Amino acid sequence: MLDTEFVIFDIETTDAELDIPEIVEIGAVLVSSNLKIEDEFEAFVRPAHLENFTRYSQELTGISHRSLESAEPWSKVWRAWAEFTRFKQRRLFSWTAFDPFILRVEYRRLRLEYPHADLPICIPSMVYFYAACRGWNQRTFSLSAIADEFGITREKNHRALHDAVTALKILREIHSSNPANNSSDDEPFRLFEV
Repeated sequence: MLDTEFVIFDIETTDAELDIPEIVEIGAVLVSSNLKIEDEFEAFVRPAHLENFTRYSQELTGISHRSLESAEPWSKVWRAWAEFTRFKQRRLFSWTAFDPFILRVEYRRLRLEYPHADLPICIPSMVYFYAACRGWNQRTFSLSAIADEFGITREKNHRALHDAVTALKILREIHSSNPANNSSDDEPFRLFEV
């Protein structure tokens, strides 16, 4: 059971085919123990190498070069982000292991110690367990595929805040289908008590 607030976050980057992409957008929701959104965080981040944010990335995310040119660099954004997560006090959840990895890389570039709790929770591992217990034969655990499986409509694909909200909706679906949870909206989130 989670008895405290936690943060679900997502990032968008320059082209992922690069050796080490840079963050161009970070979005997150602060979630209460009963899976309600308490606060949101969203910021564009100007990458050091804007040229690595190609036309493909622009079309995928809908983020323009103009939006990134006027954004602050990670060296200015990171503190507001770390304060939103209350540094090591709030557990981070993400859809992929890629996002926490890129966060660590960005902190290393600034020669900063990683300011968050260790071991972020990777949501697809929870979805995989849920699926295995129910006999799903999922071929992919992409955010869009799992959202489709649950009938969750996504507002915008590959936008950080919207993807974080979609991940939360998936957690709510898992929570509501767990027989250990009663139907109360105030009931804390329990992980897979069968």
